[in-house]
Amino acid sequence: MLSRDTGHDRPYGDNPFLGYGDVDEPPFRFQGAIDGRLAPKERVIAIGGPETEAIAFSYLDLARTGVATETFEGEPVVALWFPGTADPFDAPVVGLGDDIGSAGVYRPFAAGRQLTFERGHDGVSIIDRETGSTWSVTGRPIDGPLLGVRLERVLHGDHFWFSWAAFTPQTRVWQPASGE
Repeated sequence: MLSRDTGHDRPYGDNPFLGYGDVDEPPFRFQGAIDGRLAPKERVIAIGGPETEAIAFSYLDLARTGVATETFEGEPVVALWFPGTADPFDAPVVGLGDDIGSAGVYRPFAAGRQLTFERGHDGVSIIDRETGSTWSVTGRPIDGPLLGVRLERVLHGDHFWFSWAAFTPQTRVWQPASGE
């Protein structure tokens, strides 16, 4: 059990980092060079690493498109973004911030074939064109003919751009195609 009686003046749940997620503000105590391809504290979901190919998908771009298709290490990958996750740095109480969404990166293969993903007509859901199954951020369908299968997860992490770019400067930043 957790107790709100912590013996400290700051109430449990109050945000000690209010405003830290402001994308245009410089990162607190960061001494390195800022990679200007994205705003310093723009959130990204990134794959790869310092010794390999690396790709970063901006949450701002993913929020507009819902889906990002890319090639990573010679193989197709897909990043899926969904609304419904509060920004922990945006409001005085943790959990009450603006919606920044959540994302996952996967290999787009299921049931022996490659799938093509897109936003549904509602502008929120993600469906595959091949079967019309509706997918979740976990890489699993929530309805449709592929119910019960799962996409292979690609190891990824959620980062502020400045921190990812400091350790992985060779990162390619995914760009939506014009019109997306």
